[in-house]
Amino acid sequence: MGLALAGRAGARLADVFGISVSRSTVLRLVDAIPGPQPSAPRVVGIDEYAMRKGRV
Repeated sequence: MGLALAGRAGARLADVFGISVSRSTVLRLVDAIPGPQPSAPRVVGIDEYAMRKGRV
């Protein structure tokens, strides 16, 4: 409910289901959900602008 509705609306919907929770708690629980883990890069490139002109 928290992801779909966020604070106040999520708290109201939770109350309909018989769960007493404040909007701050709903937002805190949504914030506590870990984000997706970044994957390791498959290819590492070289920044050609990092080299001095005329030197390789």
